[in-house]
Amino acid sequence: MPNDNHPNFIVDTDTELATVRMVGEIRVHTAVALKELLLEQLNSVPSVQIDMSSVELIDTAVIQILVAARNYADITQKKLSIEPISASVSEVLQMVGIHKTLSTSEQASL
Repeated sequence: MPNDNHPNFIVDTDTELATVRMVGEIRVHTAVALKELLLEQLNSVPSVQIDMSSVELIDTAVIQILVAARNYADITQKKLSIEPISASVSEVLQMVGIHKTLSTSEQASL
């Protein structure tokens, strides 16, 4: 269901997994809502999946939040997966050199 705080985020949850689907342009104006949403989900369930397949554009504020979420998940021993991602997001992550940092293939806890 769409997040009441921001229409660019759709969250589906059960007892084990929260899926956060991002849609459209995710930039600095959505950063605070994204940070709060990811923290809430990471504190609520053992596993969070971030679906960025419908994201058209991200900026450095979003990248910082994704890295912070990854670090927080590591510290709290939660699983965080960032997949699938759109071609445009993949391109940005590769351009700034953090695609491997945020990669989720075969990672047990993030």
